[in-house]
Amino acid sequence: MVEIKKILTELKHPEIDLDLVKLGMIGRIEEVDEKVLIELKLPFLNIPIKQALIDQIKGVLSDRTVEVKPCIMGNEAKAEFFVLAKRHWAL
Repeated sequence: MVEIKKILTELKHPEIDLDLVKLGMIGRIEEVDEKVLIELKLPFLNIPIKQALIDQIKGVLSDRTVEVKPCIMGNEAKAEFFVLAKRHWAL
């Protein structure tokens, strides 16, 4: 799973100048029956770029069968996400 997490560090958030791992958006990663399951932690479930983030993750791991499960960040993670987002906003 370390290899997959390292690959995911290459994925930048489209609006924040940081990768998804540093933003705390990548949660549990596990391999089950030749499928990679990845938890995508979001500040809110219905963010407009949710599908774009899922597509990015699947695209960078296109040599594997990937299932991305969106979930909501915990309160501490969400607070840290917003601090980082404000500091590194790219738009």
